[in-house]
Amino acid sequence: MLRSLTAHEEIYWLLNWNSPIHPVLAAHVTGSTTPEEWRTALDLLQQRHPLLSVSIDAVNGSRPFFNHPVQAPIPLRIVPDESVPRWEAEVERELAVPFVPGESPLLRAVLIHQTDRSIIVLAACHSIADGTSIQLLFRDLLMAMAGEPLEPLGFPRSEEELLGLRPLAPGLGSTEDLSSAPINNAGPPTVSSLQLTRSLTQKLISLTRQEGTTVHGALAAAFVFAMRQQAPEFLASPVRIISPVNTRSVLGAQQECGIYFTSPQASFDPRSGLSFWEIARSTRQGIVEASTREVLTAVTNFMQGMIGNVLTKAAAAETLHHAFAMDILLSNLGKTPFESTFGHLKLESLWGPAVLGSLRRVQTVGAATTNGFLCLLLTSYEPIPLLLQTAETILSDICAQQEPTE
Repeated sequence: MLRSLTAHEEIYWLLNWNSPIHPVLAAHVTGSTTPEEWRTALDLLQQRHPLLSVSIDAVNGSRPFFNHPVQAPIPLRIVPDESVPRWEAEVERELAVPFVPGESPLLRAVLIHQTDRSIIVLAACHSIADGTSIQLLFRDLLMAMAGEPLEPLGFPRSEEELLGLRPLAPGLGSTEDLSSAPINNAGPPTVSSLQLTRSLTQKLISLTRQEGTTVHGALAAAFVFAMRQQAPEFLASPVRIISPVNTRSVLGAQQECGIYFTSPQASFDPRSGLSFWEIARSTRQGIVEASTREVLTAVTNFMQGMIGNVLTKAAAAETLHHAFAMDILLSNLGKTPFESTFGHLKLESLWGPAVLGSLRRVQTVGAATTNGFLCLLLTSYEPIPLLLQTAETILSDICAQQEPTE
C-alpha cells in the first residue's frame, strides 16, 4: 500500500461505479511518426509518473488505497486514420469505457495514425488525473517523442498534504461489492467540436481584459445565452454552471499528475436581467473567491466528513445529483502552458476535457487555446442542438459590436 486515497480522490473513485466519470483529451500532432515510436514514448511517460503504474484497491472493507506499481504497460489502441470518419468518435468510445476495480494502469491511449499526422487520445481515471494533468502528460509524451529526457518524478503530493491537513485514517470503508459494472442507463455519449478562428480568439482575449474579466467568464456568459436560445426551458429557469478551476498555483503543486482543482458553482436566472459582461464578471469573481487556501481547506474538510461517514456508491451518486447539480460543466484549460513545437513535431491543437456524469442533460464544454486558436469540445448524453455554433455566434456578435481598444 502506497497511501490511502484522499477524500477528493475517493469520491471520484466511488462515482465511477455509478457512471463513467473520467476525463478524456485529444491532441492533434503534425510530423512524421511511427506507432512504435508512440509505444516507446508511452513507456517513458509511465516511468516518469508513478501514478501511471498503480492500481486502486480496497481489501476486506478497507478504504481504497493506491497499491504498489505493476509492470503492465499503458494500453495503446492503434486506429488507422482511414478507418475513422470522425476523430470525436474515438473520444466517445473512450468515455463509455469505465476504469474497473483493481485495474492498472489507470491511463489508456488511442492513436489515430497517419505517416505525417497523428491524433493521440488519453483517458485517465479521475482519481489520478484532472484535465491539467493530462495536458502535462501530452507535453511529456511529445518531449519523449522528440528524444528529450524525462526525469522520473516522486510520488505526487496530495491536496490534503499540500494544504497541511491530516489525512483520513486508512480505516474501514464501504462493504459494498464494487466488482459489478457501473450503473449507467444513459446510453452512448455524443462528442462534437468547434474551433474559433485566430482572429476571433485574439479579439476575445483583448476584449475580456478590457471588460475586467477573463475568456472563461466570456465563455460562461456565451453558453448561458446559448442555452436560453437553444433550450426553451432556460427562458424561465436558471442556468446552473460549474467551472472546474486549476488550483496548482495556490497549493504549490508543480508537475505532478494528480487532481488539483476545485469546482465553484454559479446560477444565472433570466429574471435577473444580467448582461453578457455582468455574467462574465460574476463568473470570474466566483472563481477568485473559491480559489483561496481558506476556501480549499473548508471544501476538503467537507469532503473528508463525507468520506468519514462511509460514503456508499449510492450516496456518491446522490452527491452528484445534488451537490454537483448543474446544466453546464465548463472546463477551460486556458492557454497551453508550453511551446507547441517538439523537435520535428508540432502540437496543432488540444481538445477537451471531455467528461461525463450520470446526469443525461448536462452539457460539458472543454476549452483549450493552442497556437492562438480556442478549441471547444461539447460532450453530453443529450447534447443541445447547435449549442457550440450558437455560442460562437454570440461571441462573434459581442466582438463585432465592441471592438477591443488595444
